Amino acid sequence: MSHKIFCLNHSHGREHAGADMLEALTSSQSARKVRHIVMIGCAVNAFLMAIKLITGYFGHSDALMADGIHSLNDFAADLIMLVFVGISFRGPDRRYAYGYGKFETFSSFLISSFLIIVAVMIGFEGIEGVVEFANGKMLPRPDIWTVVVVAFSIICKEGLYRYYSYSGRKVGSQALVANAWHHRMDAMASVATLIGVTFSHFFGENFRVLDPCVTIVIAVLIVIAAVRLLVPAFGELMEHSLPAKTNARTRELVEGIPGVRKIVHLRTRKNGHYRIFDIALGVDPTLTIGQGAVIASEVTAALEKEFGPNILPSISTLPA
Repeated sequence: MSHKIFCLNHSHGREHAGADMLEALTSSQSARKVRHIVMIGCAVNAFLMAIKLITGYFGHSDALMADGIHSLNDFAADLIMLVFVGISFRGPDRRYAYGYGKFETFSSFLISSFLIIVAVMIGFEGIEGVVEFANGKMLPRPDIWTVVVVAFSIICKEGLYRYYSYSGRKVGSQALVANAWHHRMDAMASVATLIGVTFSHFFGENFRVLDPCVTIVIAVLIVIAAVRLLVPAFGELMEHSLPAKTNARTRELVEGIPGVRKIVHLRTRKNGHYRIFDIALGVDPTLTIGQGAVIASEVTAALEKEFGPNILPSISTLPA
C-alpha cells in the first residue's frame, strides 16, 4: 500500500491568487490605520512630555519631572511602533515564509526594555529625595501649575487608552493593544503624581516628602507595565505555543472535520498579529491526493471561521 501525503500551507491553500492580493491589500490598509493611530498618540505624548518637563522643572516637582520622563519613554515607544508597524504587516514572501510579524513582537520587547531602564532612573531619583528629606533638607514647594498639568495629563492618557484599545482590537494589532494598557498605566501613575503634588503644594513642608514618594510609586508602576509587555513578547520570540484554550479549541474543530481520523501532531505559535498552525492529520490511507486536499481545505476554512483571517495554516495529511 502506497503512502499518500498531502500538504497545504498558507500560500497554496487559497483557491486563486485574488485571495492573496486581497490579504495583502487588507494588511496594507491595517498598517496605514495603525500608523495613523500611533501618529496621534505620538503627537499627544510629545506635547505632554514637553509641558510636564517644563512645568516640573520650573514648578519644583520631582514627581512631575519623573512623569515627564515617563512621557518621553512613551514618545520613544510610539516612534518605535511607527518604524516597525509597516514592516510587521507585510505578508509572507520567499525570504520570510511566515511573514514579518516578529518585528511587531520585537518592538514590544524594546518598549518594555526602555520602560525598565526609565523605572530604575526614576526610582533612584525618588529615593534620593526621600533620603534628603530624612536628613532634614527642606524640599521645594511644587507650583500650583503642576497640579493643573497633571490633571490635564490624566484626561489625555485615559483618552489615549480608550482610543488605542478600541482601535487595536478592531485592527488586530497586539502591540497597539499593549500600548493602550501602557497609556492606562500612565494615567494611574499620573493619579499618584496628582496626589503627591497636591499635598506637597497645599499642606505644608511636612507633606512635601510625598512628591519623591510618588516618584518611587511611579517607578514601581512602570516596572509592572514593563513586565506585562516583556513576558508575552519574550514568549513569542521564543516560539511559545498559543494558549491551551486555543489549542483545545483547534483540536475540537479539526477532529470534527469528516475524514480526519486523528491529529498526528499540532504545533501552534504566534507571529505578530498572525496565529500559525502546523497540523498533521491522520486520514484513510486509501484516499487520493485530491481527497486529502479537500480535507485540508476544510480544516483551513474551519480555522479561519473560528480565529479570523490572520492565520497561517500548514496542513498535511498522513495515512493512519
